[in-house]
Parts: sequence; C-alpha cells; structure tokens
Amino acid sequence: MFRFLIYFILFFFLIRFVLRVVLPLVGGVRQVRSRMRQMQEQMNQMQNSGNQTPPPPPSPEPRKGEYIDYEEVK
Repeated sequence: MFRFLIYFILFFFLIRFVLRVVLPLVGGVRQVRSRMRQMQEQMNQMQNSGNQTPPPPPSPEPRKGEYIDYEEVK
C-alpha cells in the first residue's frame, strides 16, 4: 500500500511537470516557427515583387579641360 502511494505521488508530479513546463514550451516553439515562416514569406514576396529602389544615377564627372580665370569688367 505504501509503495502504491509513493508511485501515485511520483506519477502525479510527473504529469504536473509535463503539463506545466513541457507542453507550453512545445507550443511556444511552434508559434515562433510559424512567425519566422511568415516573416520569411513576406521578405520573399517583397524581393520578388520588385519593390526595390532603383540604384542612384551615377554622379556626373567634372569637366576636364583648361581653367579660364574670368575678370570682372566695369
């Protein structure tokens, strides 16, 4: 009878541990995976839709040539 009581108490604590610790962890992992999958799909859609900004136009090169110094005329 005493052995049965000890086994029952151990079984009770084991079930309690599983329900309070292990199951919420499993649910949290699933939720994080689904959110990551959604974010990855959104990123792929953004890349495939062409919403990228066009590259900036190249800056004009300075003119090469002779420097002319202008004088003020009165």
